[in-house]
Amino acid sequence: MRTVVSVALDNRVVAALMARSSTVFQPTSNNATLLGRIVAIDHRWDSAVINIIRSGCLLDCDVKFTDTRSALRAIPPDLARFAVLAGVFNVLAVELLRKSGLSVREFVRHAYASAEAGRVIAEACDLPGDYGASAALFHRLGSLLLAYSFPLEYREYVNELGGSRLSLRHVELRDLGTDHIEIGRFFAESCQFPSYVLHGLTDDDNRYYDLSSLACNLAEQAGCTLGFGYIPPDVSPAVLERLRMNETRLGQAAARVGQVVHRVNEISL
Repeated sequence: MRTVVSVALDNRVVAALMARSSTVFQPTSNNATLLGRIVAIDHRWDSAVINIIRSGCLLDCDVKFTDTRSALRAIPPDLARFAVLAGVFNVLAVELLRKSGLSVREFVRHAYASAEAGRVIAEACDLPGDYGASAALFHRLGSLLLAYSFPLEYREYVNELGGSRLSLRHVELRDLGTDHIEIGRFFAESCQFPSYVLHGLTDDDNRYYDLSSLACNLAEQAGCTLGFGYIPPDVSPAVLERLRMNETRLGQAAARVGQVVHRVNEISL
């Protein structure tokens, strides 16, 4: 587990991004000017954020801007911060999926669709919407890290998982002795991710983990399976009850997922 995280952090792009993004993870980092300055240092991050905002994928608002800084100032602070975090995932996906040749767009589609479902679910159970979105966004972070360390195995999962009810965690544990939740949590702890992201990666029946799992499941029900094509499991009724999710709220989350899935195609990766 430690080796997988160390290998990722030995990548210069990943290490530099994590060092710069540590400020964004702080709860007081909603200042658009500060966010713009941090993002501007890394052209990959800057490009990812501006493409996300332009696509309307995560931010359902009409923004007129000339650059990333002006765009971040033109939208609500919590959405600006979330767009920056989404840009972090985008850069990580591009860099960490190079070896395996897996689809960056499929991973980004899953992450962004999960994030928007997470926002709706969080608001339904009286949690901050942007916290829920961020927890769901990074729920599959460990998959990027494992694909980077085990590119051949991950590429083979496309053939094994397609059309099956096997879960990605099942084959990871079988072949690698660990899974993307455990690896994602260790990486997040090492890089000082916010507590709600860590809770979303801690399988102990806390609400952020339930929320993230349900959000990912809704994304998978919409066809966002990271390009593996597996059949998603049924949602646990106990999880729905703990999160106070009725049919109306599930419908709202599913509708938002559908919008995001369509708009991801407009993002330049």
